[in-house]
Amino acid sequence: MFKVKVNTDGLKLIGIAVCGTSKPYTYYTFFKTKVKGSRVIDIRLPVCPKEGFIRIWNAGSKSPEGQEQGFKIAGIKKLPLPLDTNIADSKNKSVKNFVQFAKEFAEEATYLSTKTNDGDRSIYKSDDGKFTIHFIDEIVGKDGKPRKTSMRVNNKTGVMEVAKKYIVNYTVPERIAILLHEFSHFYVNKVHSDEFEADMNALMIYCGMGFPRQEGGTAFYKVFYRTPSDMNIERMKKIMRFLKDYDRTNFKVLN
Repeated sequence: MFKVKVNTDGLKLIGIAVCGTSKPYTYYTFFKTKVKGSRVIDIRLPVCPKEGFIRIWNAGSKSPEGQEQGFKIAGIKKLPLPLDTNIADSKNKSVKNFVQFAKEFAEEATYLSTKTNDGDRSIYKSDDGKFTIHFIDEIVGKDGKPRKTSMRVNNKTGVMEVAKKYIVNYTVPERIAILLHEFSHFYVNKVHSDEFEADMNALMIYCGMGFPRQEGGTAFYKVFYRTPSDMNIERMKKIMRFLKDYDRTNFKVLN
């Protein structure tokens, strides 16, 4: 985790982005936050490039010149990333193995192909062979029409489908948050089809592994804005409440 101290000359919307030198179109974090006067901003990087760039800019300005004005970087420190040991050191092998698989897939997804050399859909498996992702251009329903969803899981087999059309525009943490939601449906939920339960189980793991809280919210927003409904509005409210309260509440976690 990096702690960056930013000073501003008034209220400013500060943008933060991290990308790697070898994967310039993969964002390890990307968010905007308001700063007035002086503030220390946490940059959480549970998945981090070996070499990369931290970009900080005035996101309230539309001109390239203005993006470099109105603020100063007063200091930056690199520290160990705080983790919830109940999650990070969990004895649940399914959780640990899937998190590792999700990290690897999320980091590479921008550059992975959705087709094999023979034209079939690309299939990616975890090292232990337990988890499978079908990486496709778009998810198609039984009626043959494309769906506006980025991911889904088969509740009979646990096989996931991931649509590159949508997740190419997600950051690494956002990809992992939604992957954990689909994982939770099949491997964690008491009721497989319960969306609210899958949201909470996913965010419990996501936050416990140290991922940025804000992108936990934007991940679901990017899903919901394409498929608005009363249920999704209620889910979004509960998600934002959970993320706001996580670091000051003792939650019961997976064992």
